[in-house]
Amino acid sequence: MAKPLEFLFHRAIDVGEQERIPYLVYSGLALPAWGDVITPQDIDLVVQVSDEDAARLIGAFRGAGFHVPEGAETLFTIDTWARASLGGRDVDIALGATKFDLQAIRRAVRVPIFGR
Repeated sequence: MAKPLEFLFHRAIDVGEQERIPYLVYSGLALPAWGDVITPQDIDLVVQVSDEDAARLIGAFRGAGFHVPEGAETLFTIDTWARASLGGRDVDIALGATKFDLQAIRRAVRVPIFGR
C-alpha cells in the first residue's frame, strides 16, 4: 500500500493530468530532483488555468475525493491559491498568475517522483 504522501501525490497529479492543466511541482517534494532532500508534509503545485478552468479544476479535485473549502471556485482566482485535503494531508495549489510562474511552468523538467 502506498504511503500517505505518495498516495496524495498520485491523486493530485491524476487530477491535473486528467483535466489537462499545466502544472509544476515545487517546494519540498521537488527538491530531491536537485539533490536536496527533506521530508515534505504536503504537496505544492503551481497551475496554469484560465478563470473558467479554475472552477473546473476545483471541481475535479472534489470529484477525486479531496475536501476543498466552500467558495474556493470563486476565491481561487482572487486569492491565487487553494487548498485541497485528503486523508489529513494537503495539496496547496498556487495559481500561476505571474510572468515568473508561467515561465517556470514552461521550463519545467519532468522528473520521476514516487515512480511517476
